[in-house]
Amino acid sequence: MIRRIVIVAAIIGVPVAFWYASQYGQPEEVTFNQAIVKATSSSESEQAPKVVINVAVEYVDSDHELQCTDATGRTFKVVYTGSKPATAFAAGQRMRLLGHVHDGSIPYFHATQRFDQ
Repeated sequence: MIRRIVIVAAIIGVPVAFWYASQYGQPEEVTFNQAIVKATSSSESEQAPKVVINVAVEYVDSDHELQCTDATGRTFKVVYTGSKPATAFAAGQRMRLLGHVHDGSIPYFHATQRFDQ
């Protein structure tokens, strides 16, 4: 009897888990201003929610610090701490960055993953 319950729970539970992950597992694609709002609405003890921002690189400060512009034209600092990308960052390059905002006196985007376009 318990074996049947486990099998039925697995048959129902696995597809539900995949559906839930597909609906809520993808980070939201936002602008930098929207990411700041999300960061300020999270509690002090939580890390700001991870989001994706489409950016164009304005210029590169170092191998992990750059200035980028989002779709609205806002320029902001990005600190990249992800794995070393296959190609170096370059001015004019377009990409999507996954990360979160650090909201301090000068907010910046802390990127942990890069997706080239």
